[in-house]
Amino acid sequence: MSAAPRIFSRRGLTVALLIAVGAGLGCTAPDLPDSGPLGPAGSGSDDNLDPLPPDNPFEPLPVEVGRIKVKTFPSGFPIDGPGWVVNIQGGPSTAIGINATVVVDDVPEGNRLLSLDGLAANCALSTGDNPRRLNVVADLAAQTEFHVACSNPGTRAVGD
Repeated sequence: MSAAPRIFSRRGLTVALLIAVGAGLGCTAPDLPDSGPLGPAGSGSDDNLDPLPPDNPFEPLPVEVGRIKVKTFPSGFPIDGPGWVVNIQGGPSTAIGINATVVVDDVPEGNRLLSLDGLAANCALSTGDNPRRLNVVADLAAQTEFHVACSNPGTRAVGD
C-alpha cells in the first residue's frame, strides 16, 4: 500500500515526497503535518506555490554597471556649435553642451575608453588625452573633465 504524494513549497522550490508505506518495502513514513500554510498536504494544487527558477544554466549573469560624470570647460573665441558628443566604449553616446555636465548611467563596469567628439577645426583639448581611459566601478561615478580651447579660425588652436 502507498500513500498519496505530499507536496510543499520552500523558498520557491517545489518538492514532492513520495511516501511508500508497506511491510513488503520495509519503508516507514516520517511524521509530516497534514496541512500547512499552503493548504492540506497532498491537495495537488500548485496555485499558491512560488514559480521555479529557470532551468537554463547558460542564462547570462547580470552585468554590473556604474556611471560616468563628464564636465566641459571651454575657453577662447569663437566656441563652436551648441556642444559636443561624449562617446564611451561599451556604453552609450551622449550629447553634452558647452560649459556643461552630463552623467551617463548604466555604463558596464571595467576600464572604458572615453572621447569628446565633434570639436570644430578651431578647437582642441588644452589638457588631457582624447580619447582617455576611465575605470568604471559598479554603483560608483567615475569623473573626468574636458578643457576645450578655441581660437579664431585664422589662427592655430591650442594644442596644434
